[in-house]
Amino acid sequence: MVESDRRWIYWAVAASLIGLWLFIPPCSLTLGPVTLRHFELVRWLPLAIGLIACPRALLRWHWLDVPILLYCACPFLAGVMNQLDWSTSAWESVKEFSYWWIPYAIGRFYLDSESSRSAMAVCVVAGALLYLPPTIYEIFQGPTLAKWVTGQEFGRMLRGADRGNTFKPSVFLSSGFVLTMFYAWAALISLHYAVRTFWVWFMPPMDWDRPIPKTNTWLFQGILSGILMAVIVVCKSLGSIVLVAIGGVVVLLNRTRFAGVALATLCLLPPIYIASRTTGIASSDRIDRVVRQFAPEVRAGSLKYRLDAEDLVFASMKDHVWWGYGNWGQWSEGRPSMVLDGFWLFAWTRTGMVCVIAFLTMVALPVMIVGVHAAREGWDITRSMGFPCALFLALVLIDSMFNYFGEAPVMMCVGVVTAWARELVREMG
Repeated sequence: MVESDRRWIYWAVAASLIGLWLFIPPCSLTLGPVTLRHFELVRWLPLAIGLIACPRALLRWHWLDVPILLYCACPFLAGVMNQLDWSTSAWESVKEFSYWWIPYAIGRFYLDSESSRSAMAVCVVAGALLYLPPTIYEIFQGPTLAKWVTGQEFGRMLRGADRGNTFKPSVFLSSGFVLTMFYAWAALISLHYAVRTFWVWFMPPMDWDRPIPKTNTWLFQGILSGILMAVIVVCKSLGSIVLVAIGGVVVLLNRTRFAGVALATLCLLPPIYIASRTTGIASSDRIDRVVRQFAPEVRAGSLKYRLDAEDLVFASMKDHVWWGYGNWGQWSEGRPSMVLDGFWLFAWTRTGMVCVIAFLTMVALPVMIVGVHAAREGWDITRSMGFPCALFLALVLIDSMFNYFGEAPVMMCVGVVTAWARELVREMG
């Protein structure tokens, strides 16, 4: 199928996944004997569109797809290694494939060209703009829209939402931080558009056969990015503010090879953090002493709680390092109860360090490939709309050390960047 014939497919799958994720409240839909929950509808409907339109797309496999297959198989493998019931462990892996692999496959097999990456980027920015009214409403009224629509109270949305005179909104998403990171993604895409348009306007290529963009085009794109970043600031999400600021600096410098070096460096931070924490090099006390020198007491105390929770996990994993316990929460039986925040901790305690390595590899490896190529080739790589997506993944991977990872658009983005990395590897070979 030629590119022009596929154009509607990638618009359909990207818009449907992002639109359903943003605008369908937490609920379930019953169709006869089948009940679809929110997260299943968000994943299965876009995949169904792709399968009906182009079923052969799923045949284009590559060795870069191995990490996610291992990751999804880990519940079964960990169950076997922990001598748990085989059928239960197999069912857990089936659910992992449904939750993780499907949005990945949508990005990997249906959004595998520059045109499709641009289409997804437009869908992300459009979704962020359409989300502005409910977001602004919840900033001043609190995260109440999901309860108003569904009649149910969602504690995960309300927990930690109070920000003094304002609130951290979540609208229909799982948490306020998920919402602000989505705005960060949209802001980076808008800023990338502005930077790319500026350089075409300021220094058009010699073989450029299209009209030179006007000054107000890149100014508008820059202002749009500023508006989306301002929303993150108003939401008072410190983590998102720091991450989008780092990402913004990289995007502003993406005409240089520094952008590729920075992207590759950001990918290394999560495995370095995990290695330094699990080996004791970066102890809780050392980190706490450094943080308290420049952070307010409330923020330092929150970080110390998370570090203490990590220490509890470390103490419980001495005999379960590689395959975990095979079940959610079993690591804490007979131990003081503390809330875990870092996604890698959930993966480690449940399915072991093999699963954590698979998780880091499936996200960081394609981003690292992009970063290395960008460091070598510069603007030829960084001007692609895949670059802000790869940068977003590097930032979300860093965030997964302290927060959740795995929302459907994020996994779709992993698939998109993996498809791009496959292109780059193939060009080299």
